[in-house]
Amino acid sequence: MTKTALLVFFFLFFYPQGTLAAEKKLVFLGNIEFTPIKGYSPDDFELRLFIKEKTGLLKHLTEERSYHIINKSEYLAIKSRHYSFPGKTGYSKVEPSFIIDFDIELFKPIRNEIIEKYGKKPEPEDLVRYVNHYIKDKNFNRGFDIASVIARKKEGDCTEHAILLVSIMRMFKIPAKMAMGIKVFTEKGVTRAFGHAWVEYIFNGKWKGADPSLLTEVDHSYIPMGTLDREGLDYAMGMVTLFNRMPYRLEGSGM
Repeated sequence: MTKTALLVFFFLFFYPQGTLAAEKKLVFLGNIEFTPIKGYSPDDFELRLFIKEKTGLLKHLTEERSYHIINKSEYLAIKSRHYSFPGKTGYSKVEPSFIIDFDIELFKPIRNEIIEKYGKKPEPEDLVRYVNHYIKDKNFNRGFDIASVIARKKEGDCTEHAILLVSIMRMFKIPAKMAMGIKVFTEKGVTRAFGHAWVEYIFNGKWKGADPSLLTEVDHSYIPMGTLDREGLDYAMGMVTLFNRMPYRLEGSGM
């Protein structure tokens, strides 16, 4: 699949809609229908994912991660009130790639600025804030840019924030990759769900999460559908795999 075809797919199915995202200038991928589970109290946590093809997502959540899942005929129900990172901590990729192309001249002044502000070994939290401030124009005009384009244009949504943070983390030898999935968001008593992208990284031997677009803690309100592991010229196929795991509807309680 070419990048053009991927962008068409992206805008047809995940372009943001609805007033909450627009009013708050949030950088989500798009709305997902969310309905409260009738008869459940706020203490009863459950998140039901209605998805056309469950096999790949079920394997990801239960084998690659440690979510407690109830597999129903119509949906997958998540019963774990926590965020689950990948089970293995051996991930060590800090090299550049086609998408994460921080090994070019464009990134040298960025590296120098970060060192000047935070030292030669910046904390991950410093890099998260840096990316949030660096991308000044938070909009949905970009499809899915590679790191060098993001660094030059300084605009984009959650995917641009995540890709740039992965690049800068790897620049400072912090293994990182982009995660994509669902963010459940509650404001003024109204709960909604959005497609979203964030970052998973390893620091001091442990998996951690970071959301450079929202600057919020990655907790149980984030449900990872997977990570972008294909970073070469065929990265579009990896994106399609992640998109195919996205649910078209959610039912939840206790969020």
